[in-house]
Amino acid sequence: MLAEGAYVSRAELARKLRVSRARVTQVLGLLDLVPEVLEAVVGLGDPLPRPIVTERMLRRLLKLSGEEQRRVLQDASLHTKLADQPQGPLRAEESHTQSVFAKTPSLGCSK
Repeated sequence: MLAEGAYVSRAELARKLRVSRARVTQVLGLLDLVPEVLEAVVGLGDPLPRPIVTERMLRRLLKLSGEEQRRVLQDASLHTKLADQPQGPLRAEESHTQSVFAKTPSLGCSK
């Protein structure tokens, strides 16, 4: 909407969407994630069967360098492959999310 010129500012877009300018900034900020992370999120599908990854988790990734974001994504992909079947799909997703973000101290996550 902003890129196409439909709205001249984030504040104008926020008024149209009836959210705060800060909220628009938070969501648009996710576009600053490295392309590989964005592609992985899109690849999860919409809607998600359950919250595999949250917006809050993604916003924490923004604090990392591009290389660190790629490493977290790689760790997440490897863990998913290893945890896929034995626990069943929903338990594996939950375990995957918790372990990858818990193993990344710079994200400040706690179990």
